[in-house]
Amino acid sequence: MNAKSVSAIADTAAVMIKRVFLKFFYFFANLLLHFWKKSCIIKKGATLMKLAYQIYSELLFAKAAEKGIPLSGSFELTSRCNLDCKMCYVHTAECNKKREEMPAQWWIETGKQAASAGVLFLLITGGEPLLQPDIADFIKKIKALGYAVKLDTNGCFPEKLKELLDAGLVDYVAMDVKNGPSAYAATVGRSNMDLERIAQSL
Repeated sequence: MNAKSVSAIADTAAVMIKRVFLKFFYFFANLLLHFWKKSCIIKKGATLMKLAYQIYSELLFAKAAEKGIPLSGSFELTSRCNLDCKMCYVHTAECNKKREEMPAQWWIETGKQAASAGVLFLLITGGEPLLQPDIADFIKKIKALGYAVKLDTNGCFPEKLKELLDAGLVDYVAMDVKNGPSAYAATVGRSNMDLERIAQSL
């Protein structure tokens, strides 16, 4: 076995160790959150979780910066959205004229390259990514690459969101609540806005 092979094995082992550590951290954070909720020691639990995350983040990102490794990335799958929020630039007519949606396999291949470069955290966003009919299968393939996956959603598709969460396909969900109930429809440009679906997603 030559030096190049040994180096390649060492690099692969380092990436595997990094990913195992990441999974352990998420397990620890979720376990802590569980006991935090059960015991109602909110202040102490929040402080401990914040401290653990801060230490972990500082160590991880400092090491990555030292080695020039990109730790996070985002996949903007589509500019399509079921809402028409005036403050959003993503799905405007001018933007859509210049955009072409890439097929799922292109994103998966890109995900493989990013994972090889050291990316650990991946944001799935849009537009509204839950408009994609094959989103569960797509995220399953992305998740298999070892990523911690965050999903951005507007909360209009609670059934799809529940499917992803129940299957353990996303580690974190970011849902933006656009406004208060009385102004929601006007803000998102939909007079027939069903706020019950937003509440279900929450």
